[in-house]
Amino acid sequence: DIRDEVSWLYPTITVDVQEMPASPRLKDLAQAVPQLADWRLGDVNKDQIVYRAYFHKERGRWAASMFLPADRQHETDDVLLELHRTIKVDETNALLHVEAGRGENNLEGHKLTVAVNGEKIGSFLNGDVTTNRAQGYMESRMYPLGAFAGQEIQLTLRVHPYRKGKYQPASLLWGRVNVRPVIEQLPESDKIIKPHVPLTKLKPQTVQIFPKDKSHGKALIAGRSTDDQPLHIRFFPISDGFAVPPGKSEITYQLDPAWKQFVAVIGMGDGTYGAGPFELKLDGEVVWQTKDPDRKKENDGTFGRTSPGQQVVLDIPPGSKTIMLRVAPGSRSFAVWGYAGFRTE
Repeated sequence: DIRDEVSWLYPTITVDVQEMPASPRLKDLAQAVPQLADWRLGDVNKDQIVYRAYFHKERGRWAASMFLPADRQHETDDVLLELHRTIKVDETNALLHVEAGRGENNLEGHKLTVAVNGEKIGSFLNGDVTTNRAQGYMESRMYPLGAFAGQEIQLTLRVHPYRKGKYQPASLLWGRVNVRPVIEQLPESDKIIKPHVPLTKLKPQTVQIFPKDKSHGKALIAGRSTDDQPLHIRFFPISDGFAVPPGKSEITYQLDPAWKQFVAVIGMGDGTYGAGPFELKLDGEVVWQTKDPDRKKENDGTFGRTSPGQQVVLDIPPGSKTIMLRVAPGSRSFAVWGYAGFRTE
């Protein structure tokens, strides 16, 4: 029964690593590497894995590294070990984040690949995770799963030798290995909020689109981008709304007194650079924006290749006459206004 607070100031824990035995028989993957709790080990080299204690200086914490005690001839397509996970893809898990590093500088690293239902998929950035940089350096990649929305899939994460040859691979350090929402700031239901009155059923009061590339066209197309491509946010399909081309756009609608909220999911569609910043104006005044006007955030209000989208919910004060959906001139990719419209309650 502690009745007072105890403050530990600069505690020091001394550990003799030589006295910490490796755990080759440790069968509970979640106990050894908690961030892999939702994954299961495949049969490849499963019984040869040794777990070692590793102190990550940059992150200031202890972790377990996975070591395969095998000095052998390697081919780059060999599989050193596999991890498996089954998920049903929706807006809460359509991005896979993989982060890993190596535990020793004097030993070769690894290459990690991701497969869905046995077929390799690519990341948003160039290539896959490799661990041949400095000891403890964690390289990461984001992989899109949106193309499998609504399907139950088997994810496979494979670890390969970094290069061909005879050598001992380094121990493998795991960072984040998790599925993430493709749309953030969802309600407690974890479902996208849909409008009662979609913008695609309304006629805008004004449409001003100034694309950087004139070939993108200017017409708003329901459920598609202005170049008539299927609508998506980071390859997660969006069945209603529209996307505007790189450049500046301002789209204004007359408000009905019965409309209580404006809702939308926003983010980057097609392209390789940032989309946004996004703004909402009521009667000509900015009432919401993704860019921090006080510059207190590092984010400049744009959504990049690895950025999830965002659920937007804006209460409309009584008496408001117009709403403007604006994308600032710096936008360099298609900016998506998905499931955009108004709710009446």
